Amino acid sequence: MSDEIVVQAQYRLVEALAKAERLASLRLNTLHEIVFETDAAGKLSFVNLAWQRNLGRDAAAALGTPLADYILAEDRSVWERLLQTPAALPDPRPACELRMTREEGAPIWVEVAIRSSESGGWVGSMRDITERKESDAVIRRLAAIASRTSNAVILTGPDGHVQWVNDGFTRQTGYSLADVEGRKPGIILQGPQTDPRTVASMRQCLARGEGFSAEVLNYDRHGRKYWAAIEVQPIYDPRGQLTGFMAIESDITRRRQAQLRQTSQCLASRILAESSTMEQAAPRLLQTVGKNMEREVGVIWRVDPEAGVLQCAYLWSTKAASDSLFCQQSRQIACAAGEDLPGSVWALATPLWVTDFTQEPGSSRVTAAAAAGLRCGLAVPIPVEGQCWGVIEMFAADAEPPDEELLQMLDGIGHQLGQFIVRKRAEEELRRDRDALALAKEAAEAANRAKSEFLAMISHEIRTPINGIMGMLDLTLDTSLGDEQRDQLGMARSAIDGLRAILDDVLDFSKIEAGRMQLEHAPFSLGQVIDQVVRTVSLRAKRKGLEVLVEDLTGIPDRLMGDASRLSQVLLNLVSNAVKFTDQGTIRIGAATHRLVDQRVRLHAFVADTGPGIPEAKRQAIFQVFEQIDQSLTRRHGGTGLGLALCSRLVKLMGGEIWVDGQVGVGSTFHFCLELDVDRTSAPPPDQPAPAAAAKPASVVPPESSLRILLAEDEDVSREVVVRILTRRGHTVTAAASGRQALEMWEANPDGFDVLVTDISMPELGGVDLTQAIRQIEPPTGRRLPIVAMTANALRGDAERYLAAGMDRYVAKPIHRDEFLRTIEACRGVQTASAVPARAEPPPTCDVPGLLEAYDHDVGFVSSLADMFFQLFHDELPRIRAAIAQQDTADVARRAHRVKGSVGNLHGRALRAIAESLEKQASAGNLAALPTLLGELELEFPRLQRVLQDVARRDVR
Repeated sequence: MSDEIVVQAQYRLVEALAKAERLASLRLNTLHEIVFETDAAGKLSFVNLAWQRNLGRDAAAALGTPLADYILAEDRSVWERLLQTPAALPDPRPACELRMTREEGAPIWVEVAIRSSESGGWVGSMRDITERKESDAVIRRLAAIASRTSNAVILTGPDGHVQWVNDGFTRQTGYSLADVEGRKPGIILQGPQTDPRTVASMRQCLARGEGFSAEVLNYDRHGRKYWAAIEVQPIYDPRGQLTGFMAIESDITRRRQAQLRQTSQCLASRILAESSTMEQAAPRLLQTVGKNMEREVGVIWRVDPEAGVLQCAYLWSTKAASDSLFCQQSRQIACAAGEDLPGSVWALATPLWVTDFTQEPGSSRVTAAAAAGLRCGLAVPIPVEGQCWGVIEMFAADAEPPDEELLQMLDGIGHQLGQFIVRKRAEEELRRDRDALALAKEAAEAANRAKSEFLAMISHEIRTPINGIMGMLDLTLDTSLGDEQRDQLGMARSAIDGLRAILDDVLDFSKIEAGRMQLEHAPFSLGQVIDQVVRTVSLRAKRKGLEVLVEDLTGIPDRLMGDASRLSQVLLNLVSNAVKFTDQGTIRIGAATHRLVDQRVRLHAFVADTGPGIPEAKRQAIFQVFEQIDQSLTRRHGGTGLGLALCSRLVKLMGGEIWVDGQVGVGSTFHFCLELDVDRTSAPPPDQPAPAAAAKPASVVPPESSLRILLAEDEDVSREVVVRILTRRGHTVTAAASGRQALEMWEANPDGFDVLVTDISMPELGGVDLTQAIRQIEPPTGRRLPIVAMTANALRGDAERYLAAGMDRYVAKPIHRDEFLRTIEACRGVQTASAVPARAEPPPTCDVPGLLEAYDHDVGFVSSLADMFFQLFHDELPRIRAAIAQQDTADVARRAHRVKGSVGNLHGRALRAIAESLEKQASAGNLAALPTLLGELELEFPRLQRVLQDVARRDVR
């Protein structure tokens, strides 16, 4: 081989070696760890680029310098000990940890590993462990703190594996650090009854590096369950890197048990409050209490008093125990007193706790309990009215030492259940009593209805012949009679009036008892009422030589609001009694008022006589039904004993009080007090009907005013009386003996009659049915037949009922001729589409003086009030018109009522009267009357508007 070839081979070998060295150096420079080599003197002969990256120092400048110069002074002894390690130790040498200085900044911790080199020096590597050392420092600091707390503290790495636990953890769980280090806490502490949803939530938080709080069921080293409140927080280093977690656990078993017990008691109370039967309450109660107490089986035993044993009434169990032999036996067996756990509780009447039921002698269910995994048993009595009604029994899977608080809680639920049973028994008895009371009430109402119907029938049957007698007497008195005959017929007429008055008293009293008496609220003059009463009794008083005196009424308002007819009835009864029981002397009538508020007064009226007087012991009794002072007086003076009772009821119905005082042998004074409103309108009160007097012949109407009257009356005498009264007046009468006949007559000639007068109670077709039949046949617009009802049915003869049926007026039997004629003749000219009774005189548009007085002449306020009314009227008028078009009578009545109330504040009497009529006709369902009244409303409004605008101008002037 030539020299040239050798040189070339050497050259190529050098190149290959150089290339391999460059490749090795490149590979070393890509490492994160520092790789170095020293000579025998400890000076650096090689470092890779990681030297510069980790220490911030130039790698080339480091070559030839001692490695020890870069080690922190405090840690150089560690490096020296490593180098002085006996040669007999394995190579490489064991790693050590020390700190290397940096060109700038704090030193870093490194883990150094070395081995000897062929040159007699050392080859080694350095790995940066600064983060781990800082994390260890944090853990040591936390451990120092945690070691001083009684709670369990766990420190884990970022992967969740335990690195350290304190003594509190060992006391709480029984596990030492050696038992759990390197393991996850959940795997150690969680068991079969730990909520898997809670576990999943905790794991998700750990995976995200998040802290959390939770309450979880754990198990200690011995399998004991306990509740822990866990607070977990992540641990970060100064660079924000997660280095681990710290968990603090508190044993909250007692608190949790107290909460569960309180919850159990609250839920038990709610269940018992919501349940109506034991069948509803018991299953829910067992399930709720059993779950909250962490029991497996719950039983309610009930005493069978006939068999003298306890038997299972209700049983609840968890799913795991539902098919167990223990549950089957519990449902089937019967326990005598003293047998088994429930029998012992029954016998002792006290709660019992059995730590391990499987060790209980004498129980037939011991084997089955052991097979079902049931150990701890407790039972409490269910006391009901001093006796043991039954027993509540609960079983748990673990053997538990006696817990007095838990036993007391269950005992409290047993008492609650006993109270529930008592309450339900009482409710059942109350329900039976209510049912019996309802039946009695229905029977009483049926009897009351029967009484009312009987009174209505009697009213009709008595009033009808009275009507005939009175009518014939009146007709006879209209003829030429001698003085003796006229006197005798007059006495007969007075006797009939007395009979009618007694009948009226009986029926009025029945109305009040039935709650059907309706009071009017209309203006009246007290002076007129008293004057009419005096005129009524004057003839009787004169015959007895008595003087009736009315004391000065000065100071009493001219017009009061109330029911004048009922007030007159009370006064007439009192004055009539005074005349009846007084043989000589005087009768005094007086009244006074005391103002309560601006528009309300207290009226005190009295009637004094010089009669025998009333003993004090009898003064309360005389106001009772059928009570009189002395039966001898009854025989002497007559009477039913209803008069004063009726007065008392009427006065109380009007919201007042009545009493009597006086002295035996001197006389009596009857007093009554009422609270009444003062009428501020300018119109005088309507005249009160005059008392019955000696009949005078009725005048004859002119032919042009004669009416063609269709009469429907089935009673012959009454029909003849009405025919004669009307024909003597000058009217033409066509009489029908039944409602059916009257309907046929009208259908045959609907334009041939001006008025229909009909009795209410007739066979086949009564007055109400007759009226409804005519109203259905009549066209909606055009001629409308006025209909007047005659009724002897005083209890049912309410005006509203007849008006609602389509009638226009009614009169009560027995009829009074003059009143009857006025009612019939008031229908003259009403044959239009309107069913509104004709008003004799329209009220004035506005009571301006009364309006100004009501508001202290504050014209500005009146003007503002008027503007508000104008706006309301303009809003309501189109709505009323639309409601009439839609035949919505309820809406018409509601809106007319608003107009009536608003215009009343302005004393617009005419418009108020129209609105009131519109409301009444709409409420009665009388659609035919509404268009006419709406037209009147539209015509009257501009008049009132002009008057109110004139009032407003006074303020401007």
